[in-house]
Amino acid sequence: MPPEVALLESRALRASVSTRTEVLDRVKALSLLPDDIHVTTRMVADYYEVGIEAIQSLIKEHRDELADTGYRVIAGQELMSFKNISGVHARTPSLALFPRRAVLYVGMLLRDSEVARRVRTYLLDTEAAAGRPEPEVAPPYWGLPPGRRLGPGPHWDEHEYLQAHPEAYVPEQYTGPDQARLADWTRSVDRRLDAHGRVIGAMSEQLCRVGDDVREIRSDVSAMSQDMSELRQGMAQLNRRRR
Repeated sequence: MPPEVALLESRALRASVSTRTEVLDRVKALSLLPDDIHVTTRMVADYYEVGIEAIQSLIKEHRDELADTGYRVIAGQELMSFKNISGVHARTPSLALFPRRAVLYVGMLLRDSEVARRVRTYLLDTEAAAGRPEPEVAPPYWGLPPGRRLGPGPHWDEHEYLQAHPEAYVPEQYTGPDQARLADWTRSVDRRLDAHGRVIGAMSEQLCRVGDDVREIRSDVSAMSQDMSELRQGMAQLNRRRR
């Protein structure tokens, strides 16, 4: 399961990145209404390249979350005032409005959209970059055994080694201002591990739900098999009586 799927399952994770609306423009240009603030349901569907029914269905399922991000429906005098101010000429009794934050939230909830998948991937990459130390700040890997390198920062095998051999990481002569740099870098590693933990936790919850669904399906199939067996027996008895 790709890590970006975790945003589909974890409301807390979605809330933690819901202000990073700049991701929308990195993925694709977002057209706004003349007020330069809102978009309509049709414009959201066009951005994510899906049918308007998909957006309407998502709104019904997650209306409370979207309302927290600024989504609302206007009608009556409020709609007339909005048309006059924004220059919108929609001939409808009501109008759903999405600010950029609500558009971003749709991308974290919409499953069958390649654009939404890219939005989620960018969000997680941006979140990881926010906690990543600058290259010149990170201290060298003192005394670590040779092994596979997957990227900057210590990985699980290195973390375990350092837990057992802390003296291999910070030599006695490494003190002064560099010690503060090392502390900052360590806190950054903790943030990254925490972010990974939240993703793994959300994925584990989803796997548990899938397991429950599989058990229910097996139970239903077993019951159907029993019903079919009883039906075949009844048909066989009926055929014997007719003979």
